[in-house]
Amino acid sequence: MALDADSDTSIPGARHILAQMTGMLVPPIATLAGMQVAYGLVDSACRHGGHDLTGVHVVRLLTLLVVLGAGFVAWREWRSVGVEDPGDGGGTAARTRFTGWIGVFAAGVFSLVVIAQWLATFILAPCQ
Repeated sequence: MALDADSDTSIPGARHILAQMTGMLVPPIATLAGMQVAYGLVDSACRHGGHDLTGVHVVRLLTLLVVLGAGFVAWREWRSVGVEDPGDGGGTAARTRFTGWIGVFAAGVFSLVVIAQWLATFILAPCQ
């Protein structure tokens, strides 16, 4: 006796769900990862006299670009269904509006965090 099973495992709208999660999760994760990598490079810069911070600047720039890129993905998803208030209704459009707004907000906040961390690199010597 053979069992009939549906072998279709695709998720409807998976690309949009992935884009929404990217917009919400990548900014904080990239900021934390960038901070860890930059802090790891500071010790090496301090051992070499504290003048070569090129690696730290590159990490900060890449982190900022990743955070802004995730914000752009969230903004594009948000705009795809309209930027009005998500409201109390359910459904995919309301979810997309909500997650898009959260992603844009997160990208803005974490961009400011990355810039603040980067400014500290210019103000403080790495050996302090």
